[in-house]
Amino acid sequence: MDDDQSLPIRTKDEGTSKNISRPNRTQLLFEFDMQREAQNRENPKLAHFLPFPYPPTKHPLQSLDPINIAGLKPDIISNGCVIYLKTVETALRAAAIQTIVEDDEGIVERLAIYNVDLSIDANEFLPENTLIAIKEPLLTPFPAGSGYTIRVDHPCDLVLLSGSEKGIPQSLAISQPEETKLALYWKEVGNTAYGARKFFKAASAYSRALKLCTENDTNLKYDLFRNRAIANIYFGRFRQGLEDGKAAVIQAFEDTDEATKELNAKAYRRAGLAAYSLGDYDQAEILCKNSLELSHDSKEALQMIENIEKRRKEQATGDYDFEQMSRLCNVKRNRLDHANYLANVEVRPAGNHGRGLFTTRAISAGELILCEKALCVIFETDPISQKHSILHTQTQRKTLGPQSALLYSICSKAALDVDMAAKFFNLYDGETNGSPVGVVDGVAVVDTFKALSILFHNAIGCPTVASTMKEVQGQSMRTGFPSTGIWETISYINHACNANATRSFIGDIMMVRAVRDIKEDQEIYMPYVGPNSDNTITQGVLQNWGFKCDCELCDAEKRTTALQRKQRNDVHDRLKALLSNERTHPRVEQLYKRQKATYDDKIFKNLPRLGLLSIGWLLCHIHHEAGAWTKLVAAAVTLLQDLGYSIKMDDRIIEVDRQHCLVSYYAPDAARYAAYGYKKQGKAKIASQFHDLAKSFWVVLYGTARGMDERAKELRVL
Repeated sequence: MDDDQSLPIRTKDEGTSKNISRPNRTQLLFEFDMQREAQNRENPKLAHFLPFPYPPTKHPLQSLDPINIAGLKPDIISNGCVIYLKTVETALRAAAIQTIVEDDEGIVERLAIYNVDLSIDANEFLPENTLIAIKEPLLTPFPAGSGYTIRVDHPCDLVLLSGSEKGIPQSLAISQPEETKLALYWKEVGNTAYGARKFFKAASAYSRALKLCTENDTNLKYDLFRNRAIANIYFGRFRQGLEDGKAAVIQAFEDTDEATKELNAKAYRRAGLAAYSLGDYDQAEILCKNSLELSHDSKEALQMIENIEKRRKEQATGDYDFEQMSRLCNVKRNRLDHANYLANVEVRPAGNHGRGLFTTRAISAGELILCEKALCVIFETDPISQKHSILHTQTQRKTLGPQSALLYSICSKAALDVDMAAKFFNLYDGETNGSPVGVVDGVAVVDTFKALSILFHNAIGCPTVASTMKEVQGQSMRTGFPSTGIWETISYINHACNANATRSFIGDIMMVRAVRDIKEDQEIYMPYVGPNSDNTITQGVLQNWGFKCDCELCDAEKRTTALQRKQRNDVHDRLKALLSNERTHPRVEQLYKRQKATYDDKIFKNLPRLGLLSIGWLLCHIHHEAGAWTKLVAAAVTLLQDLGYSIKMDDRIIEVDRQHCLVSYYAPDAARYAAYGYKKQGKAKIASQFHDLAKSFWVVLYGTARGMDERAKELRVL
């Protein structure tokens, strides 16, 4: 059973001021232990209701007035207040990270922290006896029983304390052995966690040690910054790793002090690795060279400089080895080390479409427009829980599995990386074209509800490893894949059914190629969903994102009469019935002619005719099986024309006009069928041209030529 079944729906103004009864400490701890046992025993699905939106606090901790648990009122945000608490139980991960806390008066209550990165262990995030502050706390009914819970939805509303901050009630001082207050103790805790590859726990321990350092602990601080740098890097907090690496550089030392030189070389290397991981190759090179000045034979720094040159080449020219990338990518290694190639594009105003992505130079058909690494991606094969889901109170939507994990990851990372937060929150959220991100108490003010809306409008489904024919057949740019991610620049590309570009994937790298020639300063479009032969279905799907498509193909479909639409659907139904009885039935040609008659030649001149594609492909298959090579060639060329390709040819050369073409998995099949038909007729030259055309279609759709020969074997056209 879901551990979160009800939802806080009342806003501040609608809250109640009634007195509430709370269980005593013994009862509450007992109930929490029972909850833990039930969860371990039943392995429940972990769903929670997201309340109606409320904003994160934008006030510094020290500007807020203290409040205690008794002062909290159900479903009312305690504006202008902060509550100081201590955890008194081992935390568990349910729909949220949950634990029991007490205030300075010894009153206990449940605490639920939502939207925490699933890679973080609950007890590492909130160990027992941890001091915390919650800004402008919200008390809500406990969803799985009686009582209440203090709920935190925004990561910036929770502050982990060391105990040295001003304003902490004296009664919350943690009773522990004297040595545990020493920075050296927490350094060892961090080292042990790092050795166990628990990088979040290690970074947290080093942070605690740093807060306990005195002014005289200069060398210890350098050690801690250096250690925290690598822990943050391995945990994926590259911005913090960069800052820590720089802070670890010892400023004053003798030239003859070889030990300090080596320590500084290590600090520079770690800062360089963090900068490299952020894609800041100029800074990474400077830091690596600083390291080499102190440690001339550092293989790590030399290798990084070599990698920097490769990334710069990719960044400047788009020269990638996609075939090798595809070979190396697998389910265990699908976050790849490559640079973004964005030299050809620019975000600009796009009229009633808001903002769009435009070319800065002319792009030829089949050419790579851009290549971008995901800002954040969650693959269905990642070692995260598939059980988490979010039910949206306001929109009645559901967010499942990796899609939920993407929200948690984005919120956690953006809170600690202001640059990432600025990029992400500049995206369209359904109402506005981005909003500035404030920084309070050293943390970005991350609005979870706005983040969720941004993900709904911009997250893109993706394969776990690479694009395949099966995935392209069922493609839906915004939905349809369990794996999902956010690509910053690509998020600015608007939709068109008859788009001039399409995307493919290798791991977390997305490639966007031109379907046809694109002029300089022309807007780039991609299909969010594959167009349906029934345009009302396509428009209905797009309406989920709050818009209708107005591309030239949809404009033509709008002018199709109701009678023509009915006739198309009738033919479609007849074809399905026909195929269930005899795949090669000769009536297929008759059905094709009837379907073709529903398209007005004036309205659909040179445009794709979606209702003809499946029948056209079937005719190619029928003629191939019959060995009717002349008919096969004619059917294949006709299929390309029905896709919007204008074909001019004689016995030696073909010319293809792609101005109105539709990107589709039918295209490489059609070209390959044509190549095979001409080959069987002994026309090798024109067969070779159709083969090359098929390859160009394939690469545009799937990113590389891999899989093309396997498909040819399936079609029996080798």
